[in-house]
Amino acid sequence: MRRILLIVSVLLVVAAGCKSSDKEVVVAPPTTELEVAVTELTISHEAQRVEIEVTCNEEFEVQEEVFWLTVVDVREGDTKVVVLNVLANDLAEARSADVVITAGQERRTVTIMQSAKPEVSMEVAIGHRNQTLVSPKWGGEDVSGTIAWGDGADEQYTEGVAHNYTDNGSHTATFTMVGATSFEIEKIGAMDSLTIAVD
Repeated sequence: MRRILLIVSVLLVVAAGCKSSDKEVVVAPPTTELEVAVTELTISHEAQRVEIEVTCNEEFEVQEEVFWLTVVDVREGDTKVVVLNVLANDLAEARSADVVITAGQERRTVTIMQSAKPEVSMEVAIGHRNQTLVSPKWGGEDVSGTIAWGDGADEQYTEGVAHNYTDNGSHTATFTMVGATSFEIEKIGAMDSLTIAVD
């Protein structure tokens, strides 16, 4: 009986030893740390490069889904820098796009808001002594504006518009044009002065 107890005791010790050696040590994966310096950026309508600072302890991906904004570089360092190329906004309204930065399960969104192309306003004042004055030819897209002929008469601009004066005195006709980028005066006549202001 003593021999049987001894064998059972040895078997229990061996079994206990086997169980303790079968335990697995589970190491928790490192926590993903992902931070961006900004969540919104407002930029001008002009073509430009934009940089976003990213702090991350592992590899990350950058996604953008619009034609006018593309990732051109990711500079390494303690703080990584995502470099974006932004095309000029030639539209009369603002536009925006999201840049999504993902690392593991972490996700950050940076919204890029680009201003609309401003309307160019050109004011041309022509001092003259002509009996009839023809509007200059205006270059640009969707040109519109108003004309103050200098004798109290005002009107909306239309292509080729002309004005007849009832007296032979000096007048200053002022053309305030939106969308105009250039102008050409075909008939100068008795012109005394020319003033140009672009806003």
